[in-house]
Formats: sequence, structure tokens, C-alpha cells
Amino acid sequence: EPIPNEYIMPSETLDITSNGEYDVKNYEKANVNVGGIEITNAKYLFYQNTRVDIVNELCSIISPNNVTCSYMFYGCSSLRQVTIAEGVDTIGEYAFGFCKSLEQINIPSSVKYIDGGAFWGCQSLGYITMAEGVDTIGEYAFAWCQSLDHVVLPASVKSIGEGMFLKATNLRHVSIPGSIQFIPIEAFLGCKSLRYVTLGEGVQSINEWAFCYCKSLREITIPSSIEYIAKNTFYGCSALKKIYVSNNYQLEKLQYVEPYEEGSE
Repeated sequence: EPIPNEYIMPSETLDITSNGEYDVKNYEKANVNVGGIEITNAKYLFYQNTRVDIVNELCSIISPNNVTCSYMFYGCSSLRQVTIAEGVDTIGEYAFGFCKSLEQINIPSSVKYIDGGAFWGCQSLGYITMAEGVDTIGEYAFAWCQSLDHVVLPASVKSIGEGMFLKATNLRHVSIPGSIQFIPIEAFLGCKSLRYVTLGEGVQSINEWAFCYCKSLREITIPSSIEYIAKNTFYGCSALKKIYVSNNYQLEKLQYVEPYEEGSE
């Protein structure tokens, strides 16, 4: 029997389990159409399915709280295109981890939470848009996304996790709104192409290794709201020549920065 080019879910509510009748994580297919279907308990649903190519109407794959479930498309190395429609409010842990062919993602305003590692290792992901509405981005959410060029975080984002853009080696420009008061450990560690960083008024704390080994970073402006810069925040930023501060800048604590040794990365 020939392998179908498109797998269309039955038009009913399904409870997906690891060994259930509709366990499709190993189903050989190129195109998944899930329009109009509500799926619960979908963790690992398409885990490491290397044939999945296009996913339409992802709003229909939800858990009880409109969640794109953890590890749902993890390791789908041929997945190029995903449409996340309004209605999804959470992108689960490692939901798209190691989707190495995924090229772009548009995150709608209904999404409030992007869980840890959601897009870890999506090495072809070059374009991200986030609508106003995203509140929290978990740790390592976009780590090792080596094709990302620039990212603008919406003003609705209040919290980002450690290592959020770890080793996003092509990232050149990032804008961080003042709604994010705390830049965590290793947030941009190893972003060796990062040249421009915009810190919004309202950012209060920059923590250890946040911009470590950002070797192309040449200058940065510190807003007056900054109260704390941890040690080694800019360790290995060998091109950093200028740091601008505002006239009313009042830094409460600047920790000791260890000297950088060339070749110590």
C-alpha cells in the first residue's frame, strides 16, 4: 500500500497515548493537516518523525488549556513550516526542539508562555515574529538557533529564562524592552555575531555571563534604570570599546570582571 502524502486526522476528539490507536509519531507522512480537531494528551505525538514537512492549523492540536504539548514535534528534522493560529496560549517544553529545517515562526498574540527549549536547536530558523501578548519566555527557548539574524521582543514580555539565545551565532541585533527587569545568566552567551543591543528603560539587572563571548559587540548603552551588573557579564567581548551611560545613571553594584584572555573560550 503506498504511503499517503497527507495525513488527515479523523474529525473527532482524540486522546493520544504512547501506544494508542492514533499514535502517529512514527507515521510516515510529508504533510499533516489537523484542521478542526482537538487532541488531548499529545505529548511526544510526532516525536522524531523525520517525514513531517508542513503542519497547518496548529490551533487544533491542543491540550486542555490550549497548549502545544511538550516534545510534540521534537526532532522532526524535515519540518519546514508551521502555522500557529490564534487560540494557542502556551508553546510547550521542547515542542519544536531540533526541528532543523524550520525556517520561520509567527507567534500570535494569544500565546502567553513559551516554555523552556521550545525551539532549541532549530538551526535553520532565521525569522521570528512575536505579537504583543507573550508574557514569559523560558530558559534556552531559542538556544542554538544559528540562523537567527535579529529579534525584537514585544513590550508585553516580562520574564526571560537563562540561556534564552545561547549560541545563536548569527544573531546581530536584539531589542530588549524595559518590561524585562532581569536579564538572566547566559542569556546571549556565545552570540558571536551580536553587534547591536538595545536595552529599554526599565531593565534593572544584568546577570553573569549574559553577553559572554559576544565577540562582535562594539558598544552598548546602559539605561539609567540599571542597578546591578554582575561579574563577567561582558567577558570575552573582545570588540567592546564603548559603554554609554545616561546622565542620571546610578549603579548600585558592579561586580569585579575577570580579565579576558584571548583563546580562553
